[in-house]
Amino acid sequence: YCTAPYKKWLKKIVMKISKNIMETELEEFELINALSEKFLREMVVQYPGLSQLDRLIGRIIKASYNQAEKLAYKDLDLLMTYDPKKILCDIYHPKEEINDRIHLGNKGHNLIKLASKGIHVPPGFILTTEVFRCREAINNFEPVKEHLNKEIHSAMKRLETSTKRTFGEAFNPLLVSVRSGGAVSMPGMMNSFLNVGINEKIIEGLIKQTGKPWFAWDSYRRFLQCWGMSFGLDRDEFDSIINDFKKKYKAELKIQFTPLQMKEVAMAYRDFILSKGIYIEEDPWKQLEIAISQVFNSWYSNKAKAYREILGISEDWGTAVVVQKMVFGNLDINAGSGVLFTRNPKESMDRLVLWGDYTTGAQGEDIVSGLVK
Repeated sequence: YCTAPYKKWLKKIVMKISKNIMETELEEFELINALSEKFLREMVVQYPGLSQLDRLIGRIIKASYNQAEKLAYKDLDLLMTYDPKKILCDIYHPKEEINDRIHLGNKGHNLIKLASKGIHVPPGFILTTEVFRCREAINNFEPVKEHLNKEIHSAMKRLETSTKRTFGEAFNPLLVSVRSGGAVSMPGMMNSFLNVGINEKIIEGLIKQTGKPWFAWDSYRRFLQCWGMSFGLDRDEFDSIINDFKKKYKAELKIQFTPLQMKEVAMAYRDFILSKGIYIEEDPWKQLEIAISQVFNSWYSNKAKAYREILGISEDWGTAVVVQKMVFGNLDINAGSGVLFTRNPKESMDRLVLWGDYTTGAQGEDIVSGLVK
């Protein structure tokens, strides 16, 4: 664009300059090109603005060739439309340009609405459907994947600051939930993870910090169940394990286990998962990375596809991923978790009333899955 006006005249000028230049062995076409190139490069060097532009264009061309060599056409096409400014949104500091259900999913969008109205929502962030849409290109091109991981780490650091806890630190650990969030709610159809960031070292830290070993081992048990189920294990198999322990120790409810008995249950879950050839990641950061990936992948699970087909939901919308600070409804019997509606769906009248299920000493998965009433 900058040099085009000169190119029209360079051929005429080169042909009119002194004869001693014309005595070169170069063909006319080569001579014109060589002298034109020399002139244009000298012009670029003289003007700093053009020099910077030249380097920028050079880097763009180099990056484009690099991408083209490493990516399939479909992935390259995706990458060209990928917008890295739209990949992540904090719940308490949303970006206006992506504050909608399409980017954030129904769950994430409503969490931001609640937070904006002053209702206490656990802090966290949302990985948008932009990441889902371009995930193949992201996974296949290392520089883009590194940038996404850097953004996730930055968001987690902000979460550490707001919660005054540290992810992966045993002394004062931050644990998070990692959940799906499509534009249309699909309850129970996709993977969810509770207590991500936990391992046996962090369990010891939780016990020292809270003085509640039952709670710490129950949290680990719940994480293990989410982990195993995301890799294809059935909920009934975990229920069978804990029911055997209930019979063994004559306990009607989980809350009646002693801390050592709950540790036994958790270790039985762990051994079962390992016996199925599933590796349990101990590193909290890798746990988070895998959990996010598993939630995205669960959009294409058989039950999720069947649910969308029945309800006529588009396959192309994809899901966002909501990462939030954990709330411990299983801390003791004075804590709890529930699911509530603003009306009773069994009544025909349109009366505003809280209706639903809750239970003490438990986390939300028990209610959502229909195990507890």
